[in-house]
Amino acid sequence: MADLQTDGIPDLCIEAAPYRGLRGCVRSAGNPQESYHVLLRLNGVAVSHQRVADNSFALNAHRDITPSDFVELVLLDSAGRHVRTSRWGDVCRSLPSAWIDNEHYRYPSVFVLGAAKSSTTSLHVCLDQHPNVFMSRPKEPLFFEAEYVRGAEFYFNKYFRGWRGEAVVGESRHRNLYLPYVAARIARYNPGAKLIVLLRNPAERAVSHWWHWRSRNLELLPAQAAFEADLERIQTGDTLMLPHEIAT
Repeated sequence: MADLQTDGIPDLCIEAAPYRGLRGCVRSAGNPQESYHVLLRLNGVAVSHQRVADNSFALNAHRDITPSDFVELVLLDSAGRHVRTSRWGDVCRSLPSAWIDNEHYRYPSVFVLGAAKSSTTSLHVCLDQHPNVFMSRPKEPLFFEAEYVRGAEFYFNKYFRGWRGEAVVGESRHRNLYLPYVAARIARYNPGAKLIVLLRNPAERAVSHWWHWRSRNLELLPAQAAFEADLERIQTGDTLMLPHEIAT
């Protein structure tokens, strides 16, 4: 579980992006007495900063961080000079050997599947409270949907960087249930993975999902038109970024 070697500049690593925050650490390669600050930028906008204490930091993003966000950490020295910039997903920790199983991978070992508004978030949070379970942070990785070509090491560093040997590792991306190419990717990645599927009355679920975005003025179409447009996106494969996800 060793971290990658640095170039003599302090190593700036993101441990996890749980809900409305971001945790990480700084490993000094120079003067251990140097005082550092970390600046958090979301999609190019600075949202918070903090002095590094005991080589760690926990920044408030003031909103949920989603996998589609462009997240950057900027390390500054005591004089405010730029030291290093780290982006969420940068490989700063080697893939642990325990994750590798010949040509496949052992972790994640559990995938929670279910359409939006089917209580996947509640189950994800409950599982994450168990001391021997590590759930992805944040909840819904885009890896099998849109980042698969970037490989297992990227997947680990972006979503599971804080793993410390827990026996069960999981994620809860709801679209993994129905995107046609995702099942084959998961099967190639970990053919022994367990699947937990949450189901709900499809009509009630669709209305609930539509109202979630409509009430936030992020879905402008009436219900029937929105359902038809979403079905067309799924059938054509144009599902990587929907209008409401761009807005958030």
